[in-house]
Amino acid sequence: MSEKTMSKFQYFEQKFLDRMRRQGDPLIDAIVAEAHEGKPSVGVPRIYDVLKLIGNKQYGHADVLFFIDQFMPVPSWADFGKAKKAADFFRNHTREILLVLGFKSLPYCYAAADGARALYFSDKIRQQPEKRLLDTATFVMNIFHPKAFSEALPVRAEVLKVRLIHAIARYHIMHDPQWDMKWGLPLNQEDLAGTNLAFSLIVLRGLRELGFILSPEESKDYLHFWSIIAYWLGIDVRLIPDSPKEAFHLEKAISRRNFKTSMEGRALTQSLLYYYEKEYPAKSAIPQPKPQGLMYFFLGYNIADILHIAPASPLSDLLLNPLKSINLLKSSFFVPTESYQEALLHLKEQSDKLSV
Repeated sequence: MSEKTMSKFQYFEQKFLDRMRRQGDPLIDAIVAEAHEGKPSVGVPRIYDVLKLIGNKQYGHADVLFFIDQFMPVPSWADFGKAKKAADFFRNHTREILLVLGFKSLPYCYAAADGARALYFSDKIRQQPEKRLLDTATFVMNIFHPKAFSEALPVRAEVLKVRLIHAIARYHIMHDPQWDMKWGLPLNQEDLAGTNLAFSLIVLRGLRELGFILSPEESKDYLHFWSIIAYWLGIDVRLIPDSPKEAFHLEKAISRRNFKTSMEGRALTQSLLYYYEKEYPAKSAIPQPKPQGLMYFFLGYNIADILHIAPASPLSDLLLNPLKSINLLKSSFFVPTESYQEALLHLKEQSDKLSV
């Protein structure tokens, strides 16, 4: 299906979601398979050349435009006015959103046992959590760039890069003899839809847990932004929510089906926590919650238990309460200040550190 339908609730049922676990990104998957099997289609640019071009921000190159024109049209329902408002919202909450992504959204994804297995197959994610964090932050910062929606091309090119990487990973995992299809297709439609919710709906929840007051319009605009991204990522339009209510019910359906304890989910979480603990400042002028306590706070008992995260100490709550009060006051009485540029500088420092 290429456009949105009237109501999505009929698609949040067991049978349909079962089908979605067996579906990837057919057209892009076929191109990736042909490239790896030495049978590239005539006239189709080489995927690794396209990835390099996007990495160099050559968004207008003919090879990049080929994929964008063929597979990533602007949907008729996209409202770039709402997307721009969402980008403004992101830039005013960049630090907090990146915090929520790292301590809530990523481990939230690891709670989905079969989806976590596909992530576990990537040594980079398991052994280099800092690279996974940097890649995630870089992608999010790029699509929310201040000029990103002055024209849709830069955003679509950055999303295309992720979509191609998904298809390449799917191909390699599928050819690993250890992969069992009872887990579904790697990076399947249901898992991609769940991840999109982790970056949108779950982020909004995390901001509220930090004490921020979000207006209905801010929430709708932010979800709409990620609906456009989901469309360009090749997610089936039936799994792209049209409203906060649909997002709520889709998240409940996916988590109810998939959240359970797994060795892979626990290992990914522990790898992430180990990195956070290593980077945690040994001394700080202001006491801060420990990474484990912060993750437990964001995830809550049920998901923390799935991932074997020990309960937070009373001190963590004690340290978080003032922060929530400050954020509540900021939301209520103060004009938001942009934190995007500060986060961008920190991201560059982290990138330089990893490249050494």
